[in-house]
Amino acid sequence: VRFGEKPSIFVVSTVKCSATVTITNGDQVALCYNAIMFDKISKYNPQNLYLTLSLSILSILFSVTLIGCNLKAPVQDEAVEQANELTETITTTVPPDNSTSPSNRSQAIVVWVPEFFDADSENTAGSVLQAAYTQFEQAHPGIRVEVQIKAEFGTSSLFNYVRSARAVAPSILPDIILIDTQQLWRIVDMDLIVPLADTELGEMNDMYPFTMDSVRYNDQIYGVPYVADVIHLATHTSGREANGNGEAVGADIPSDWITLLNSGQTYIFPAGGIDGMSNRSLLLQYVGAGGQLSEGGIANNNEALIRVFNFFSAGRKNSTIVAESLEHSTLSSVWSSYSQSEIDYADVSANHFMANRESSQQIGYAQIPTLSGSPTTIGRTWAFAILAEEDERKALSLELIRLLLDPSIQGLWGQFAHRLPTRQSSLKMWDIGQGYIDFLGVHLDVAVAIPNGPAFADFSTRLQTAQLAILNGEITPQEAASQVLATQ
Repeated sequence: VRFGEKPSIFVVSTVKCSATVTITNGDQVALCYNAIMFDKISKYNPQNLYLTLSLSILSILFSVTLIGCNLKAPVQDEAVEQANELTETITTTVPPDNSTSPSNRSQAIVVWVPEFFDADSENTAGSVLQAAYTQFEQAHPGIRVEVQIKAEFGTSSLFNYVRSARAVAPSILPDIILIDTQQLWRIVDMDLIVPLADTELGEMNDMYPFTMDSVRYNDQIYGVPYVADVIHLATHTSGREANGNGEAVGADIPSDWITLLNSGQTYIFPAGGIDGMSNRSLLLQYVGAGGQLSEGGIANNNEALIRVFNFFSAGRKNSTIVAESLEHSTLSSVWSSYSQSEIDYADVSANHFMANRESSQQIGYAQIPTLSGSPTTIGRTWAFAILAEEDERKALSLELIRLLLDPSIQGLWGQFAHRLPTRQSSLKMWDIGQGYIDFLGVHLDVAVAIPNGPAFADFSTRLQTAQLAILNGEITPQEAASQVLATQ
């Protein structure tokens, strides 16, 4: 392979157990596997070419292994598609210009964030972020903040970018990422993040407790919580008295299981789960029944398991829990269905509720019914994590994070972006109606974090499997509890 001239067609082909690499002139980068070819348009960039070459060689080796094992063509096709997705993920990460060259990169703090954290000056939330970045750059002449937007889900998600870059091109990894903490611990297990010391965290004593729990893994802190979310109940307010702040009031709003089950009303939640793991509504009811969520993945309360499975069984049998619950895996899909239906109650994300509040004025809020009737919720957190290794870059990264945590920035951005803050002082900056702010404050105070680590992920999968079997009428609550406990 000659890199002295500008190549632009890169062809990789395999024939049985041999592989050839050919570089010729042209305008495209192409990967050819047996008779299957797929093209990727790419401007010339030595780093792109290097990454493509590296990934292609990995693809060849993987393909040779498949051929040697005499796997059928459909399996080979799937392997090619996965290799293509990985190649696309990395090569599109590297910009076509020279912004990632060592000299330019040293002058930038590179941040990867989900779409909801876009500093788009055309909207108010984005303007708040853009002003903060400008403030940081003015305080550090010669240093710029380079923000790259990544998808939150799917093949090209931020997490997949990090995982792929670690394997193929670690030099393009950013200094900071903003990521769901249920993915954060997986990145810690890749040895990409080191724990933060108490002295590095600074003054953060007004963080909601669950947000700090969400960044704790193996008794170490690995991130700085920035965005939060909780679950609460949505209820149609038509025909009900409201308190002027969108909160439905009245004796017919159930706060406990018995009242809900005897109300003759209907309830929907995302029973499907994601990636086989427990939906947050299930975890909420387990906690509300007296269970505890632990990083070790141990079910410490057999009675709580039986109670919660009894609730789901009874609710499904008398149609309080609608069958449609099994069709939903996310709170956002539940909202889409609920807002257009006559179902009485639904579990919803507070962030999603706020984003759709103006267009859904006939939908109010309340606490989710639990065994005891006490407010209970499961919290979700997105946290900043520092991947920078050099002390100077790490210090600058921490300083940028501290600036963004200022209540005048975090609070205003959160209100305009419809995202809950992780600090009490930031929530106090909000002006959306005191009734709902107080309601959110209570739920943020009592929220429980989903623990990190593979042990809890395994427990969560067992819990989800048992719940689905209950809702489908396949096993009894006692059998479901026994299944969860038998494999721990």
